[in-house]
Amino acid sequence: MVVLPEIKTVPNSGSKCVVCGVTVAAGCTKVPYFARQELLLDHRLLIGPDTNCRICLDHLDGDHLKSDLEINSNLRYDAEAIDEGQLTLDDAAKVIADLVQAMGLYRERTTLDFEDPNVMDDEDYKLWTGWTRDQFAAFVPFLKENGMRASGIRTLRESLAMFWIK
Repeated sequence: MVVLPEIKTVPNSGSKCVVCGVTVAAGCTKVPYFARQELLLDHRLLIGPDTNCRICLDHLDGDHLKSDLEINSNLRYDAEAIDEGQLTLDDAAKVIADLVQAMGLYRERTTLDFEDPNVMDDEDYKLWTGWTRDQFAAFVPFLKENGMRASGIRTLRESLAMFWIK
């Protein structure tokens, strides 16, 4: 058995949302790969490999967690409380392999990626453009409406980012 201090393992049940604890219904899905990694890295919640854990769609932004997501600190699953991170050796090996794969995926991405709104957070957008991610995204349709088009070299989002960075 491998114990991960300060990390909580959520129950393997797929009957409750891992974030808010509501009973799974329409509007819930199996926790996507990137959201699983973000729950571990950002919130210290481990979803074991090969589980059927669910999450409300309201907590997701595509396959990622919403940037302003807050986990209910009093979250309990009926009588079953969240356990300290205990894994079998096989499950620990799978988790480590998963993390190595995730690090490889993040490493391949460029630091400044304005095409995928989930790569950078609001702080990054503000640092580079002076706008939040939502403000930046809201301006792109305005460019289209006024006749600006993407080129073979860059998209509208990249062009807008370049303008504001310069």
